[in-house]
Amino acid sequence: MSFLRFEGIIDAQLPRSAFRYQAWWSNEIGGNHVQAHAWMNAGWRVDGVDLARQEVTFIHTG
Repeated sequence: MSFLRFEGIIDAQLPRSAFRYQAWWSNEIGGNHVQAHAWMNAGWRVDGVDLARQEVTFIHTG
């Protein structure tokens, strides 16, 4: 999905770091990245991210 569509789903703008750093999209279990905790707790994981195209692919984990 495009970053723009993702912003529509969360009803907020992504921070600049989401557009600049692939690590922002990491599936982090520990740590302080609340965005990763949110999508993982909702049963999703990032499968891939393309910063140049501003697209992210999620897979449903259950």
